[in-house]
Amino acid sequence: MLAGRPWDHMVDDPATPEEEAHHFEAHDDQHLWFRDNPSGNLEPFNPRVTCVHHRG
Repeated sequence: MLAGRPWDHMVDDPATPEEEAHHFEAHDDQHLWFRDNPSGNLEPFNPRVTCVHHRG
């Protein structure tokens, strides 16, 4: 836990599309946003961040 938020456990999922990272060791991680994230500074995603290459 960091500031009351549990760490995310990341495990390789071979069912994900090829352009995503594969063959990594299982690990725990925690995101930290230095700029304002309306979801919270420790949340994995920031709705204000966009990517012109995202298809979804």
